[in-house]
Amino acid sequence: MRAIVVSLLLASPLLAQQIAEVEPNDTLAAAQLVAAGAQVDAELLVGEVDWFRFVTTGGYMRLAVTAAIDTQMELWDATGANCLAFNDDGQGLQSSVWMNLAAGAYHLKVEGFSATTGGSYALEVSLPGVRPLTQSEVEPNDALATATVVAGGAQVGASLRPPIAVLTGVAGATNTTTVTQSTTALIANQYADGRHWLRYTAGANTGQERRISANTTADMTMATGFSSTPAPGDAFVVMEYDADWFRFDVASPRALVAFSITDGDDRWLSGFSYQLLDASGTQVSSVYGVGNAESDAYLNRLTSFRVLTAGAWYVRVFHRRTALSGPPAAAPLHGNYRFELQVRDMNVGGVAVEAAEPNNTVARATPIAPGQQGRGVVTTGTDTVDLWGPIAVPTQALLCVQTDAGATAPALLDSTINLRQLTDPATGALGAATAATTGNTLNTTAGASHARGTYQLLLPNTVYYVEVVSPGSAATQSGSYVLELSLLDAPPYAAGTVVTTAANAAGCGTAGVPTIGRAFATELPILGQAFVTRTSNLNGPGNLGLMVLGLSGAQGPSGAPAGSPQSIYNPQPLALTLLGAPGCTLNVSPLQTDVLLADPGTLAADYVLPIPGAPGLQGFTLFLQPAKLDFLTPANALGVQPGNWMRIVVGTRAF
Repeated sequence: MRAIVVSLLLASPLLAQQIAEVEPNDTLAAAQLVAAGAQVDAELLVGEVDWFRFVTTGGYMRLAVTAAIDTQMELWDATGANCLAFNDDGQGLQSSVWMNLAAGAYHLKVEGFSATTGGSYALEVSLPGVRPLTQSEVEPNDALATATVVAGGAQVGASLRPPIAVLTGVAGATNTTTVTQSTTALIANQYADGRHWLRYTAGANTGQERRISANTTADMTMATGFSSTPAPGDAFVVMEYDADWFRFDVASPRALVAFSITDGDDRWLSGFSYQLLDASGTQVSSVYGVGNAESDAYLNRLTSFRVLTAGAWYVRVFHRRTALSGPPAAAPLHGNYRFELQVRDMNVGGVAVEAAEPNNTVARATPIAPGQQGRGVVTTGTDTVDLWGPIAVPTQALLCVQTDAGATAPALLDSTINLRQLTDPATGALGAATAATTGNTLNTTAGASHARGTYQLLLPNTVYYVEVVSPGSAATQSGSYVLELSLLDAPPYAAGTVVTTAANAAGCGTAGVPTIGRAFATELPILGQAFVTRTSNLNGPGNLGLMVLGLSGAQGPSGAPAGSPQSIYNPQPLALTLLGAPGCTLNVSPLQTDVLLADPGTLAADYVLPIPGAPGLQGFTLFLQPAKLDFLTPANALGVQPGNWMRIVVGTRAF
């Protein structure tokens, strides 16, 4: 499997392209053609727009801007007549669109957020990938009784149709929450389903929109009041919005649940809301987290991680409750989206009882696996810390840990959870603590304040330990507890990561240590794109250098020294003194070596790494180390001066 992954990533460098923008390209007719898999180095002048055109064979694609400026992006069809997507801040202040596109030609429009925005940027048009849907919504599903049933791992294709006007009228007597229809009698409760909104089309509140919560035969009551009192005679329209209901079931006493509303097929849905409802169809209380949320005006995703109890649960997806601000009029406010769900049960793997005291070191930690329930006791005396683990994380994952009061008196009422990565299995040293002090709102004991932590673990093949800590000296901070943990080994999204480490000082060769970094400071290695590194200080004869790539580095994924039990990355580092390069170290085990040719003016060379869109590459780890060729340096008879090194982990998203 590893050999297949390596061949996918390294065997096709011709797939990767780094090209320059060609002006003029400020109209659709003059759009610059860009090949899938390419990255365009471009410049956005103040007040300018840039147009690009690409052709795809069809599939899941990422269209993104990497820059230090604030951009907006629009995706249009081949004719330029239909806007399929709009995005402003998909990744920081830069725009990005993810979409499952049909085969064909498309246009991209890039512009600044404001009239004064200008500067350089990189446009990334990814290679097509695969992100299959597991099912489609089944209409009608606009009520609890007809909800589309989904299970953990679901990737559901769905859409919201445009809202339709079902009543126009004129306001009679009004106040801040109630509007009386002055011309036509209403049918009682016909709009009390959450799908109907009143929008003023004339008067002091023109453009304002509020959800109708109830109505009689004479008036309509708004869920929230208008900012000012509408006047009698103001014209309005009642809009009926589409809504999609999804049902999922939790079988165990508690489960980690993650759901997202995000990209779908072409014609993106720009803006939506959700509600989380219980088995009766009632929006959840704060005990279960936020009961409803609305996508930001500049994003196109909503993601929620939470712990739910056994029973039936519903997620209702519907149009934004407030108007979008910022997007162009052409932005698709109705269209397709993807609903995805992950459910991982807790307390289904049996009970793990804490080991004999002391158990606060790696050597004496209590073994526990995701899904098990740990049971222990901490006190305010000498037993203030219990260590649980190891927890092996072979892939990118989402880990949730929480504590609750135990069944044995006295019960612990206040705790802290520390997540610690194993950084040196040879010595048992643990990394710095990532602490959680509150968050478990499902406490079973009144007055308890227990912790919950949810962590995106982006580096595969890592090992973690969990500490349960009595955080103080109060009586509430001693007693029995339960520890619950669950691991989503296929999280909804996982960002790519980039880490560079200093190595090989100037004494290794000629002054000017070759240094690798990102060509674009915010770029991350993402499926389907060209990831570009930049190596500086290639100041040897001919400005020549080497790029060494390998699956192993001076440290393994867990941060373990080479040769330690947790590291498979041997035999690095390799001292080059005996080979004629005193003080030099090769930190990457060579799998592939390519030649670098630097610009003689900047002494820098870009290295373009193609990353196919294959889902199996998620979490793939690669090490890169540049070296300078300098056969004229007497201090380095080898003629090779290595620099620092970089570790990248391939992700699915940039957020």
